[in-house]
Amino acid sequence: MDFKSILKLLSLIGMTLSLFFTMNIAVALIYNENYLPVLLFVTLFFSVNFIIWLFLKNYPLNLGIRESILAVNSLWALLGVAGAAPLLLYTPISPSSAFFEAISGFTTTGATVFSDIESLPKTVSVS
Repeated sequence: MDFKSILKLLSLIGMTLSLFFTMNIAVALIYNENYLPVLLFVTLFFSVNFIIWLFLKNYPLNLGIRESILAVNSLWALLGVAGAAPLLLYTPISPSSAFFEAISGFTTTGATVFSDIESLPKTVSVS
């Protein structure tokens, strides 16, 4: 099992995902909401993924069937954790509910744990 290839792929996707999270910062600035928590999260998330990628940048990306399956499953975990972070920063929600909400958002199922979505800060509405 080539764990370095999986980690390299996930770090590339994590860096790309962190760039999409910068939209939350723009929305927070437009609606005059506190942007510092999400700015710190995006900076930390990008930095961690960038450091991992730096260590593995010269490592060849060789994914077989087993590595690909593990990479996809790990990617869903990464998406859930990364998507849950802004919700945890801006709403009084449990980590499991935030993870559920993030996965629901990425899969566009429409399932939600919130009873009044309009009352959420605009910063997390774009997550």
